[in-house]
Amino acid sequence: MALIKAVFLSAAAPDGVLRALGLAAIAAFFMLLTPAAEATGSAVGASITIVKAADPSDGTDFRFEVDGPTNLTSPTFLGAWGSLGSGNGQFDRPYGTAVDAAGNIYVSDINNHRIQKFDKEGVYSAKWGSSGNGNGQFNVPSAVAVDKNGDVLVVDTLNSRVQKFDSSGAFLDKWGTSGSGNGQFNFPTGAAVDESNHVYVVDTLNHRVQKFDNSGAYLTQWGSFGTGDGEFNEPWGIAVWDKKVYVTDANNDRVQIFDEDGAYVSEFGMSGTTNGNFDLPTGVTVDAVGNVYVVDSDNHRVQKFSSAGEYAGQWGGFGSGDGQFDMPWSAAVDMAGHVFVVDVNNNRVQKFLSAGFLLDDASPDDGDAVADRAVLDWLPDGT
Repeated sequence: MALIKAVFLSAAAPDGVLRALGLAAIAAFFMLLTPAAEATGSAVGASITIVKAADPSDGTDFRFEVDGPTNLTSPTFLGAWGSLGSGNGQFDRPYGTAVDAAGNIYVSDINNHRIQKFDKEGVYSAKWGSSGNGNGQFNVPSAVAVDKNGDVLVVDTLNSRVQKFDSSGAFLDKWGTSGSGNGQFNFPTGAAVDESNHVYVVDTLNHRVQKFDNSGAYLTQWGSFGTGDGEFNEPWGIAVWDKKVYVTDANNDRVQIFDEDGAYVSEFGMSGTTNGNFDLPTGVTVDAVGNVYVVDSDNHRVQKFSSAGEYAGQWGGFGSGDGQFDMPWSAAVDMAGHVFVVDVNNNRVQKFLSAGFLLDDASPDDGDAVADRAVLDWLPDGT
């Protein structure tokens, strides 16, 4: 019998393109895409038991995950927002995304040189930024992260810096210059924050990760060019969970796992289109219970893994329909298990509910039924 763990969740490019990246190459990077085969998922029956682990005020704040591998792989498409343009809620190459503790979604809109903020349903609420190199201005803001104070960190790629803002977009701080020294960057593309509020920045063309305190003071770094353990060929995305740092090693078609000091732990993935393999992995995010979601960009899909890198499922396929992608690039997951995927060439963000389970009432008890019909169908006896 598979055990379901109840967790209280507060509401509070083709091969070679990355190698050519530079100040003049970013437009070509967005244009040179090759459609990939459609990915599919399937469901396999199993018995489950619901175990209560907390007392929420609202049953929707509970989510349940299978304790161990499961083939319940296809998430539920919940909606999408965005279209090509420069108006509120429109995008011209959305790129990075992050979610704060209140469920607000931040999206870096790179060709509009701005950050847009949305509520958890995708309703536009704010924006900030313009083209330039002054405080609060951007030159290709490619990634965004939220720290433990609720402040928003923006990776300002072609200005070779990180800028910090409050949740309303007021400028707070910045650090970084162009170069290869400590605290300098050459095409930074990703950021993540750990439980101690340290900031990790992916320094892509220096083939390394740099770690800073929350004020931007340099602490350490790791990585160099190569294919060996702890080496990178243009790392891109980064996520931190349970003292582990996950880095997408884009041109090596793998994800590497490190501890918080940069010591190599393990890796998963290789070049390919089969389950667990990648063609240009870019974004990575981890949910509250350790499921790892990797954006497999040139395969136009998202793949799901355990925290140790064991394959658990996938969804996507090339296209513009619901649940399809045309160059997905980054993803973020909120505390309720919703996965937000930035769909670059479709100029939109798509929202999914991953393979979790919601209780059927606001006062859950051990043995409560699961309300979702798809989950009920998944159970072998239909109960």
